[in-house]
Amino acid sequence: MASYFSRFGFGEATGIGFPGEQGGLMPDVSQWTDVTRATVSFGSGVAVTPMQMASVYATVANGGEWVQPRLVAGTRTADGSVQAVATSPTRRVIDPSTAEALTRMLAYVVADGTGANARIPGYQVAGKTGTAKKLEDGKYVQRYVASFIGFLPASEPRVVVAAILDEPATVYGGVAAAPLFQDVARYAIQRLGIETAPAVPLPRHALLLP
Repeated sequence: MASYFSRFGFGEATGIGFPGEQGGLMPDVSQWTDVTRATVSFGSGVAVTPMQMASVYATVANGGEWVQPRLVAGTRTADGSVQAVATSPTRRVIDPSTAEALTRMLAYVVADGTGANARIPGYQVAGKTGTAKKLEDGKYVQRYVASFIGFLPASEPRVVVAAILDEPATVYGGVAAAPLFQDVARYAIQRLGIETAPAVPLPRHALLLP
């Protein structure tokens, strides 16, 4: 589990070059206990940045290959020509078959789960809600960060959107953040001219539901 966290980039800055970027908080594996192994599996006891989380979803959308994020595609010189930045480093994190299975599960979250408010007619969205307690003086308190992070179209991803709200009035990610994801994704579809794509099949158990 610790190896996967590391390969996804948790615990270290993404290298995007944004001033002040943090690496988040990840307990050293030498300090893990049985309790740690349980809690980190659902995100308790760790802290990650929005960029790190967006990068995880981008890795899944990219068939399991991590690509170092970057802020710009290139720079424009005085004479008007564009000089592309160096190609981003990549690494394989999960197998393509695993990425495909995760995509199908994430699509099901939106089709018939907590991410229903992120649906966009004509486009299959793959994503997940998040409702995380905040830390204060080393203890979790009853204040929340709500999120919905996902990508579309699920079968041929063009864009990842991370919608994250700090202490919203409605704390649940599916209620507070999913509609924000929907608004941003709709704009991206229009701005980038994203075309529809065939839907990925939902997990087999989903097909058995009435």
